[in-house]
Amino acid sequence: GTHYQVKANPIEGLNIGADYMEFHNVDGATAQSPESGSYYATYVFGPATIGYSKNFLATALATNATDTYESIEGTKYSISFNVNDDLSVSYENEQSNPDNKTASTENYTMESSGIQAAYTMGGMTLGIARNQHENASYTENKDVNDTVFSIAMAF
Repeated sequence: GTHYQVKANPIEGLNIGADYMEFHNVDGATAQSPESGSYYATYVFGPATIGYSKNFLATALATNATDTYESIEGTKYSISFNVNDDLSVSYENEQSNPDNKTASTENYTMESSGIQAAYTMGGMTLGIARNQHENASYTENKDVNDTVFSIAMAF
């Protein structure tokens, strides 16, 4: 594979970037070789950071492939806020849209959102995340919710 990436910091607090990756000689990819790309921007102002990104994926396809995902496009935005030196909270939302090789196949947008909080005490961080996924795995009305608790320790 070949990967290209550019990043820039044109003004204080603003980070932008883009990347593209192509794969070569993939077994079975006779109709379409896989490739992906994305771009993003984040902006930090005081204790807050906002972000936006867009990504694109073309999957490997064989000439005789039946109904399969040909490509997937994703959009994500997020915001985080450092309440103080020890506590941070954040929110993110992501939408992912597949496109099938067969136009007659109905596609469902998967949408995920989550809210997270992390508290640091010395070398220990306690975290919690609450996530919701609508049309999980691109399946209509397959909604999944999860809560994740985490503990990280540095020695």
